Amino acid sequence: MQKVWKNEVGRLNQRENGLDLFRIIAAVMIIITHVCTTQINTVGKAGELTLNYYVFTTFRNVVPAVLILFLMISGAFVLKSEKTADHKSFYRKSWGRIFLPTIVFSVIYLFLESFVYYGAGVYPKDVIGSYPEALLYQFVSTLHGQPAEHMWYMFTLSGLYILAPFAAKSKEMLGEKGFAKASVILYIWGTISNLVSPPVIYWGLGFCVNLLGTFMLGYVIHEWALKRKGDSRITAAAFLLAIVVLVLKNILFIVFRNNSQIQMIISNRMVYDVLSGLAAFCLMVGFTTINIKKDLGKASALTIWVYLVHPAVMFAVLLVESALFHIPYFDIGKEHMISTGLINSLLVAALTFLAAYIIENMMQKRKNKDKAN
Repeated sequence: MQKVWKNEVGRLNQRENGLDLFRIIAAVMIIITHVCTTQINTVGKAGELTLNYYVFTTFRNVVPAVLILFLMISGAFVLKSEKTADHKSFYRKSWGRIFLPTIVFSVIYLFLESFVYYGAGVYPKDVIGSYPEALLYQFVSTLHGQPAEHMWYMFTLSGLYILAPFAAKSKEMLGEKGFAKASVILYIWGTISNLVSPPVIYWGLGFCVNLLGTFMLGYVIHEWALKRKGDSRITAAAFLLAIVVLVLKNILFIVFRNNSQIQMIISNRMVYDVLSGLAAFCLMVGFTTINIKKDLGKASALTIWVYLVHPAVMFAVLLVESALFHIPYFDIGKEHMISTGLINSLLVAALTFLAAYIIENMMQKRKNKDKAN
C-alpha cells in the first residue's frame, strides 16, 4: 500500500511539470502583452500590413488562449481535490490564496492606475477634469471587476472559485462521464452567451456561470490527457493542432480586419472566442502529456504574484522612462516598436519575478511562523 501511495505521489508531481512550464511561459507572455499595449493599439488603428503589424497582431491573437488555459488549469486542480466539495473548508483555504490578494491589489490599483492614467491624460478632459473625478471613475470600473486592466481575471477567477464546490458536488452526483457531458454543454452554452452578450461585470454570476464550462473542461481534458502522459505522438499532435488553430485565427483576423462582426467571433480579446478555446484545449493536452523531468514548481509558484504585481512594475518602469527621455507615457514604444517592446518586456519581467520571489518568501516565512506557533 505504501509503495502504491509513493508511486501516486510521484505521478502527481511529475504531472505538474509540463503545466508548471506553461505557467512560466504564459506569465512572461502576459507581461509582454501589457508592456506592448501602445504598440498593439497603434498598429491596430493604423491597419497597415507592416512587420510591426504582423508581430504585435500575432502576439495579441495568441494571448487569449493562454488566459483560457490558465482558467482550465485552475479547474483541473481545484476539481481534482476531494476537499473542494466541502465549501466551508475550500472557501477558508481560498481566502488567503485568491480572495484576499484580489481585494488588496484591487485597492492598490484603484489608486495607482487612476493616478497614472490621469497624469498621462488618458481620461477625456471634458468629462474628468481632476484626480478625484478620475478616482471616482476608476472606482466604478472596480465595481465592474476592473480596477486595472488585468484584474478582471482575478475577479472572474474569484467568482469561479465561489462556484467550484457546487461543480465538485455535481461531479460526485453525475460521475465522470456525466460530468464530462455537462462540461461540454455548459461550455457551448456559455460561449454562445458571451459572444452574443459580452460581460459587463467580470465577477457577476452570469459571466462566471458562462465560464464554468471552461473551468470544468479543464478537469475533464486534464484527466483524459493524464492517462496518456508520455505518449509523444499525442503531445506532438496536440501542440501541432494548437499552432494550426492559432495560425488560422491570425489569418482570419488579418483577412477580415475591417469586418467587426467576424472579428467579434474569431478574435475577441477576452476568454470566450471559439478558436482560442480550441487552441487552449490542445495546449492542455500537450502540456499535460509532455514528459519534463525538471522540477519547475518553485518558479511556477511565483506566477500568481507575477500576474498581480507586473502592472505596478510596468507603471514604474515606463514612468521613469517617460521622465528621463521626456516622452509622454503612452508614446513610449511608438518609435522602434519591436526593440523598445523587447527591452522593456525583459526589464519588467526580470523586476516582476524578483518582486514575486520576495513576496513568496515573505508568505512562506509567515506560514512557517504560524505553524511554529
